[in-house]
Amino acid sequence: SEKIKLDWRPAHLCQSDTRVVDLINYVPKVAKGEHVFWLHATSPFVDSEDYKKAIDIYKRDVIDNKEARDFDSLMSVNRIQQFIWDDKKKSIINCDRSVNPWPNTQDLDPLYEINHAFYISSKNNYINLQDRIGKTPCLYICEGLKRMDIDWEEDFFIAQKIYNINYG
Repeated sequence: SEKIKLDWRPAHLCQSDTRVVDLINYVPKVAKGEHVFWLHATSPFVDSEDYKKAIDIYKRDVIDNKEARDFDSLMSVNRIQQFIWDDKKKSIINCDRSVNPWPNTQDLDPLYEINHAFYISSKNNYINLQDRIGKTPCLYICEGLKRMDIDWEEDFFIAQKIYNINYG
């Protein structure tokens, strides 16, 4: 499609010490359109249907809903509803233990782990905020295998085994 542009990053933005903010600041220099769909190849089970659905949600909740200003971008996340321990604070950070030290897991307020499968945002957010999300992102919740993000070599081997079992 003429609307899709693949960009091969310059070598200085492909190093292990490259800062993500340097990539973010590079995007508006090469993006011609008003909106940017940034996706990662490290989410092996997110597929074209997820991308299509994310674009539809972005169009509906961000572009077409500008008057309400509820959302200004979209990002993929994993919902976490477990007790989260902060080792620096030496405490559970997502419940008020003075009220109830061990509420039911289902009663915890959910937290959201950014899984980096994709981000959709305006080019203006990249320029004005120097970020690939805005101040009020819409959350695209991934479930099941789609939650997987390959950050480490062992993640790759696990994904490979899962793929072989399910699709191989």
